Amino acid sequence: MSYNEQETEYSLTKPLLHQIGNDNPQGIKFEIPAPVEPTGP
Repeated sequence: MSYNEQETEYSLTKPLLHQIGNDNPQGIKFEIPAPVEPTGP
């Protein structure tokens, strides 16, 4: 199954952070922009 960014955070990342005791919403916030080459006419 393929997740988008929000689904991945909600379904995978947040539960794992909760398990290790990191429930601080400001604690870990990261975004990695995808390298995209502009294409088109």
